[in-house]
Amino acid sequence: MKCSDCNGTGRDESAEVISCGPKGCIRSTGYDCDRCEGTGVMPAERAGWIIRGRAMIDARQAGGRSLREEAKRRGIDAQILSQMEFGMIEPAEENK
Repeated sequence: MKCSDCNGTGRDESAEVISCGPKGCIRSTGYDCDRCEGTGVMPAERAGWIIRGRAMIDARQAGGRSLREEAKRRGIDAQILSQMEFGMIEPAEENK
């Protein structure tokens, strides 16, 4: 399955990257896509994570809860919940 974030290119060209070292700084655009890890192809399992994550966002917003409120309600860190909602890690079943 083609990665939806990079459209199969394996690169995210939307960001400007500045790397500095002993010889100065270099400005470049883009970096390897985080979702497909630069391959341009997303495993089917991860596509399922995205669908489940979107459902989590929809349910949270329908309940009028912020990301932080939902994370606290579930007993998890807000950063972990955000990663689950965006399909970066496998969504876990609700603890509460």
